[in-house]
Amino acid sequence: MRPLLSSVALLVVGAALTSPASSSDKARACEPRDCHYCPVESKANPQPELSPFPDCACVHADGRLVIDAFHLENMALNRDGLGTIYVTGSGVAYATRGGKTAWAHPFDNGADDFVEGLARTVRDSKIGFMNKNLDVVIEPTWDFAFPFERGLEVVCEGCKIVPVCKDCDHSEVVDGKWGYIDSRGAVVIPVSHSRQDLPPRETVPSNSGQWPPHNLMNRTPSLAGRHQYESLGMNCSPNRASGRDRRRRQFARGR
Repeated sequence: MRPLLSSVALLVVGAALTSPASSSDKARACEPRDCHYCPVESKANPQPELSPFPDCACVHADGRLVIDAFHLENMALNRDGLGTIYVTGSGVAYATRGGKTAWAHPFDNGADDFVEGLARTVRDSKIGFMNKNLDVVIEPTWDFAFPFERGLEVVCEGCKIVPVCKDCDHSEVVDGKWGYIDSRGAVVIPVSHSRQDLPPRETVPSNSGQWPPHNLMNRTPSLAGRHQYESLGMNCSPNRASGRDRRRRQFARGR
């Protein structure tokens, strides 16, 4: 996993701040932020790269992200109709052309991939899941969660992210209690196991009974429909596919 560059962050609309005359004014204020994103292709810019844009968005005190109308039109979208935006001091988010936004868990120098239709979202340092309409379908209540795999998701409570080694760019998730949830957010395996004692995913029965035991590690990675922009100065074309091999490495590293 490439390190997420600290110089980029989510975008929010450049709404002007009024003088903080009262606490209610402060609550309504939207703090302007710089951002980075891939602009749309044009004759003047046929091969766009991730680029900085000052005051392109703003963030409300409650975390809501608002993107300026010009930048909504100028931002390139992937095949799902979503743009990825990095807001300075806040993180990374998905956005639609119409201005709907959702904060995403950072993964591989970008926003978390959609796996089985869901991607991780972040609120108050907790992780939940959103769909491609950027609707939250599983509320952010977990201290960490891995991407879904055949309808099941590994989650933990009380865990923490620590560097793998001194001066390392990689990190891992340690400690805490672990278990499984399904795509509705229902607990399938109680969140009471150590990570080492967590039952293998292939042995966990599904609620639908459609998944017999199998060895997921021997499956051929499926890249169908997995497109995102290469982020942080890389290729801005919507051709970045992320397969199960990346998610295996993610689980091993704890991200």
